[in-house]
Amino acid sequence: MFISRRGLERLGPAVLVLVGALGACGGGSTPKSLNLAPARQNLAELANQQYGAATTVGIVRCPQSVEQKQGNNFFCTVELDGVPLRVDVVQTDDQGALSFQQAQAVLVTKNLEAAASSAAAGQGTPTSKVSCGATPVLVETPGHEVSCAVTFTNGSTGVAKFKVTAVTGDPALVDIGPA
Repeated sequence: MFISRRGLERLGPAVLVLVGALGACGGGSTPKSLNLAPARQNLAELANQQYGAATTVGIVRCPQSVEQKQGNNFFCTVELDGVPLRVDVVQTDDQGALSFQQAQAVLVTKNLEAAASSAAAGQGTPTSKVSCGATPVLVETPGHEVSCAVTFTNGSTGVAKFKVTAVTGDPALVDIGPA
């Protein structure tokens, strides 16, 4: 499932999933190897569609050689502003069909900042500045926390903490307050 560009405007990450016959057989050697060039190309195209508006999509890396065998598991990475996003890959049949599942959440920094600012205003402590990092996106594994530096309009500073609960959906705002 891919979330539309409109979905990118939300705070939460999207899931990158594709199923198809992307890994055709390699040469006549035994055992046969998957041709991962089409998979790398499709992953790059899908990442550009999904995240290209918020970040620069870079190199897609997959293993050099993977035996063509149903049930094989491996992973590829897609660089988003130089940060690798892990995509888990499973060969779904003995003909080279692959399924891809995004293994990490992609968080749009400006959306995190807006959510922190909105939450602080809702608590009666408006912000003058929120910074969740220098890059347009953050790539995080579920279970991790993301901290954003907050400057309130009264001049005091604090921290907004978000917990990444899944690769899809909004991260949970855990706390916002003084540092």
